[in-house]
Amino acid sequence: MPKITLEVSEELYQQLAQIGNERLPELLALSLQQPAVPAQVYRYILDFIASNPTLEQIADFKPTPEMQARLRTLLARSKAGELTPTELQELDEYERIEHLIMMIKAGNLSKLKGVPGKQLLGFVGSIPKEDLQLISEAIEQDCNQVNTTEENKYPLRGFPIEYIEPTEPTAQSDLETAQ
Repeated sequence: MPKITLEVSEELYQQLAQIGNERLPELLALSLQQPAVPAQVYRYILDFIASNPTLEQIADFKPTPEMQARLRTLLARSKAGELTPTELQELDEYERIEHLIMMIKAGNLSKLKGVPGKQLLGFVGSIPKEDLQLISEAIEQDCNQVNTTEENKYPLRGFPIEYIEPTEPTAQSDLETAQ
């Protein structure tokens, strides 16, 4: 196995010494993994779930205007065949989030059984540690156990995001595209 030598501050050295050499490769690998979508997307969903929403609020739940704009961009780039690997990963993550939200909206979470609620969190990718516990508690309060399967985990590649608000054409080229 290759070895890496680093120069670090004394303060960082003390922190790393407490972790121990056997866990350093794991820590380094985890630090390189970045969530596919920005952390504020997960925070937005967490805040919504943690607010104990009513059925009406669940039915009305949709992405922020910024999230909708990003999704439109990703979908347009996907349609044009111009997605980078990172953007494809981001779009896939939005699909997992979309699937979770659709399950919540359909009221299916409480009907499913078999897998602990924490495993459902795999749908929303990498979640900051402080948010993981809050999401887990919110899910377990309302649905205790859920079950998912790989074959129905994602919607079709067409990414039917029913909750994206249509935009008004802003330029002549947009009007031509809309027609």
